[in-house]
Amino acid sequence: VVTVQGTLGAPRPLGKGTAFPLSDNGASLDLVLWDSIVPADVQASLQEGLKVSATGTVGEYEGQLQIKANPGTSVQVLP
Repeated sequence: VVTVQGTLGAPRPLGKGTAFPLSDNGASLDLVLWDSIVPADVQASLQEGLKVSATGTVGEYEGQLQIKANPGTSVQVLP
């Protein structure tokens, strides 16, 4: 489990969730928010261009690094 910070890119709908590209200093990975794990109000507060902190598990899917957000409010908008 890790915590990363970065700026959100344009969201992509997944079957039962949403993925945002998350980038910082030229590095990028996908932030995956599953509907069953991340509350709707947290997901609704996120949009392209926001700087966030996300805690979750890092893995790889189809050659792309991703972080799957932990349950609850593991994604927070930064000032």
